[in-house]
Amino acid sequence: MITTYKKIFRTLVLGFILTVAILTALVRHQLSQSVSAAFEKMNAQPAAVEKPEVVQPLPETPKELAPEIISAHLSKAYDRCVENYKDELLSAYRAFKTQIGTIHEDFAISSAQVFEDTIHEKITIRTMMRLVRLKATDMIRRDGKDRDTEWINNNIVSTIEPSGQNYAEKYQEASAMFEQRVKIATGEIQARFQIELNVECAALNNDPSFAQAAAKALSHTSQIPVSFAMLSAGVAFDGAAIQSGMITRIGASLTSAYGAFAARFLTKPAKKAAASGIAVAVDGPLPVGDILGAGFAIWTAYDVATLSSGFRKKMIESYQEGLDEQLAELETTVFPSIQSNIEEIVRDLRDKKQSILNAK
Repeated sequence: MITTYKKIFRTLVLGFILTVAILTALVRHQLSQSVSAAFEKMNAQPAAVEKPEVVQPLPETPKELAPEIISAHLSKAYDRCVENYKDELLSAYRAFKTQIGTIHEDFAISSAQVFEDTIHEKITIRTMMRLVRLKATDMIRRDGKDRDTEWINNNIVSTIEPSGQNYAEKYQEASAMFEQRVKIATGEIQARFQIELNVECAALNNDPSFAQAAAKALSHTSQIPVSFAMLSAGVAFDGAAIQSGMITRIGASLTSAYGAFAARFLTKPAKKAAASGIAVAVDGPLPVGDILGAGFAIWTAYDVATLSSGFRKKMIESYQEGLDEQLAELETTVFPSIQSNIEEIVRDLRDKKQSILNAK
């Protein structure tokens, strides 16, 4: 019996010892794993923090510009285009006017010298005698002719024609240059409008609705170049007409000057010559001695020389007056006509703005 109890006790003790051993092994294993896990955690890289996903908003459909904004920017571009065109026309006009002034001044200096030389050659004591004789012949024959004035026209006034031709050619060249500048400026209007539209488009961040409206407006600028016809209409670019007008004007000035001079100084001697019968043989040799001796008791050789000098001076002054009248005519007719047409063109283009910008 005692032996049996001993066996049971021994079995219990061995079971207890085995249990303790098993528990001890389990504890050691658990501690080992915990320590290893701690070291692994210490040596491991920190885990990346996950960012929350950002939800991108859906792209908004771009809003179209309001029609009034588009219209305002189109209007700005058009107005600048018209102003630039106006500046080009006025620049061409000012250059033309300056050039004509230079041509006139050069012509006045050179031609006046030629005319003065001609006057000194043509107007002599014999010339004065001839003019008196011709005037006396008119008084005797009473056939309605004006022989002394005709002589002045044929021998003095006619000398201005070659000089007038030179002036006309230079004027024609200046007119052609002006016309060419106007044509170039007119031909560039569409390109200028395109540039101004691009400026406004950039200011609106290349808005597609404005770009579309700009392209449409640009396609209707074909109405603009017709304005060149308005500029050239009514403006005389005819050099021959200018030449003719100048010769007529200077000739009239010279003839008028002679008429006033003859009335004052030649009429009375002519009456005496007519009364004496000296002037009857008008187509024959000029009897200077007879005229001085018989018909011109109120004249001396000194008087005739003095009158000749005064007459030359008067004709030269009249020639210059004719030139001044020619320039005055340009200042009061041709130049204002050009400037008026430029202003008319600008008004016409401004009137066309709405039809161009709002064309359907």
